[in-house]
Amino acid sequence: MGREAVKGSIVVFFLLVFSVCLLFGGFVDARAQSPQLLVKAIEIQGNKRVDKETILFKLKSKEGEPFSVSKVREDVKAIYETGYFEDVEVDAEPFEGGVKLVYKVEERPLVARVLVKGNKKIKTKDITKELKKFPLSIYNENIVKENVRKIMQMYQAKGYYDVRVDVERKERRGRIVLTYRIREGRKAHVAKIEFVGNKHFSDRTLRGQMLTKEKNLWNMVTTFVGHFLGKPSTYYYIPDLLKLDLMKVREFYRDHGFLRVAVGDPQVSVKDSGKIYIKVPIEEGPRYKVANVNLQLGTDDPFKSEDIKKLLGLKSGEWYGAATMRQDVNNLTELYGSKGYVNADVRPLVEIDDKDHTVRVTYRIEKGAKYYVGKIEVQGNVKTRDKVIRRELGLAEGDVMNTLALKAAKERLSRLGYFSQVDIETKPGEDHFEDILVNVEEQPTGSLMFGGGYSTQEAFGAMVQLQEKNLFGRGQSVSLSGNFSGKRAEYDLSFFDPYILDRPLSLGVRTHHLTYEFDTFDEESLGFTITLGKRIWNWYTTASIGYEFQSVDISGVDDDAPEFIHDQRGRSVSSAVILG
Repeated sequence: MGREAVKGSIVVFFLLVFSVCLLFGGFVDARAQSPQLLVKAIEIQGNKRVDKETILFKLKSKEGEPFSVSKVREDVKAIYETGYFEDVEVDAEPFEGGVKLVYKVEERPLVARVLVKGNKKIKTKDITKELKKFPLSIYNENIVKENVRKIMQMYQAKGYYDVRVDVERKERRGRIVLTYRIREGRKAHVAKIEFVGNKHFSDRTLRGQMLTKEKNLWNMVTTFVGHFLGKPSTYYYIPDLLKLDLMKVREFYRDHGFLRVAVGDPQVSVKDSGKIYIKVPIEEGPRYKVANVNLQLGTDDPFKSEDIKKLLGLKSGEWYGAATMRQDVNNLTELYGSKGYVNADVRPLVEIDDKDHTVRVTYRIEKGAKYYVGKIEVQGNVKTRDKVIRRELGLAEGDVMNTLALKAAKERLSRLGYFSQVDIETKPGEDHFEDILVNVEEQPTGSLMFGGGYSTQEAFGAMVQLQEKNLFGRGQSVSLSGNFSGKRAEYDLSFFDPYILDRPLSLGVRTHHLTYEFDTFDEESLGFTITLGKRIWNWYTTASIGYEFQSVDISGVDDDAPEFIHDQRGRSVSSAVILG
């Protein structure tokens, strides 16, 4: 709590003690009838720019409720935390047989202007764009500190490791001109990252756990590519990032059995050439093995111990791994969640024997109550029909709740291509029921493409394709394409329904027509394909059977056409059954 908050608390304490004493002394008869004083009125004084309702909303004390010293203390804290006020005082006055609370506030000054000075390497507009604004233009020290941190991060990301930002505050007539004065400093890159004391893992392996990289040709390429793949790294020295990197190194050791590893503070040295050298001391300590893995199951557990142990990654006699144990906890939680025990509590108990360098792990599992699917609610879909989304859940109202099924359903809904975002949440419903809330954000599902070109054989040509992946919001797809030139006219129409009559049966229909004028003959082909499919075993395996028909007509054959063309003149028909 800052100086102002301390001052406010002292004022609150003495005023309340004094006021309450007066109240108790002046209303002895009232106290005899009612042991609690009520807050009869609340008044706000001193606010000019901040609305009274904004302040009242923050208060715990309410008119008509019992007076409480602790609530008033929380009120003062809440008012300070808005960041709008320099000072807060509270008076408690006798009023209509109860208490009237008067909150006297002193607003902080307005920020008239925000200036950025000293920056040369980063444009002012780029800096100001990242700065957090002052709500109602009221000065707030926390926002100033946050903005200083943002400016430093911007420079550190560009290699200015020793950037410094000073804040100048000039106040006149209740208004402040705020200046962030930047000393950019030198630019440097990481030339070497060295580890001292590592025996089991090479420097290269440990550097691989870090986002801070040495500057070389390979890392320059991977850093550039990583930004596009969502795996950003840098060869500049960013202190906060290096701290996270060393935490990752520590976790890497723990994941490989080194429970007592110590990663010391890095030694960072800067050369005049603009190169930074980082040396990290490490004490690996002993490596620990798993002595045994046990289970503590509750009564009427739905699983057998031997079946559960088959799923565990930690095995007796192998090196202990913290990440493996965390994955075990996650897998066990999902296992019980798949059987309706959505609140199953899986706790690993770890006993470390520093003498034998072994670890005993016990997974204590309390399955909790069994839950069922309550209401299923779908939100955000404007075009897509509810049933298209519901059928991908694999769960219906009244079924045993299955958290694994919900996880898979989210993946399936995302793969449909209808939605830019899919969120599935559960919330408590009636007794032993969990409601499912599916929230989607739709995206365009139709496309129209044009193309054109020229070839010596067909001269000018054009193509057009119209496709819709979610026809009328029913989850059906349709595609129509055409290819045209001086010699070719081709049409292709296809339709696919993944659920016929709302059952896991699919129907695909495709028809095509082609006419082509060769130099010595003309060809016309017409055909169609019908395919029926059914999901088997899981959501991603489908068995299908189809029928294909094709008719080809060769006509307009010139006398100088090849003999095999003469042999094929006329109409021929073929058909086939396709299994898939």
